[in-house]
Amino acid sequence: MKATLTQWQRHRIAQTLWQQNSGRIGFRWFHEQGLPAPYVLGEVRIEVTSQISADILDLRLHAAQFDGRLLQTQDAESCRDVFDTDALHVKLILRDQLVAAGRLIFLLQKRERSEICHVLVSLPDALVAVHGTVEISRVCTHPDFRRGHLLTLLLAECAWEAWQRGGRHLLGYCVKPLIPVYVRFAGEHLPFVGHHPLYEGRESSVVRIDLEKVIRGENVPFLAWARFVAPHLHETLQPADRDWVLRMKTQGVRLMRPCLDQVLKYTLPQSA
Repeated sequence: MKATLTQWQRHRIAQTLWQQNSGRIGFRWFHEQGLPAPYVLGEVRIEVTSQISADILDLRLHAAQFDGRLLQTQDAESCRDVFDTDALHVKLILRDQLVAAGRLIFLLQKRERSEICHVLVSLPDALVAVHGTVEISRVCTHPDFRRGHLLTLLLAECAWEAWQRGGRHLLGYCVKPLIPVYVRFAGEHLPFVGHHPLYEGRESSVVRIDLEKVIRGENVPFLAWARFVAPHLHETLQPADRDWVLRMKTQGVRLMRPCLDQVLKYTLPQSA
């Protein structure tokens, strides 16, 4: 009888192959071999910039074409728009390759800064003109590096960058199949839909992420929650508690929460 590999063995094989191939293979190859994506978050470099760069435009085009959009052009400049100029761009770089990117637009309580209102659907002032509202858009992952942890890490980093600059809610839009991704990220599916030219006729829905819920670990992936809490571990925990937290970091929020109440009490006022 053919032996069946355990989940732990499959992960170890994937990790070994990733290291041996020095990043020359992507996550898609692992999935084609029936293996999980390797854990690479320790190798990811994060860059945050106010300048839109050629590699971001190239990634946007490549990701769109893999999804069957923008097939009529090879000009990456077609992926640029007027909102790029005033946005903050978050980049994930893995072994010198841009693998994921997204942008943040701080609305500053001004409707004219909202891409959603301008292109997709007119939102009420109760959403757009609220202090701390930030739009997240142009989120894309390289086709060879999907179905891993990179999208969660990108959303977590976008949420963190928004929070650090006064953001309290993220507004975004996505096609129907992607709604669960945002709902699992402390998100709410709002009753507003429209058709964005970016999706070439497909209906897009508006979603909202409550960043304070992210901090509290409510209905949010562990990676996102940890991004908010980690900077304060050394400031608030005793060495024994801190060591325990680091050992348990892959076990999820609920197991860690008892000793992290003091972290939350510190984090919320410090970031307000």
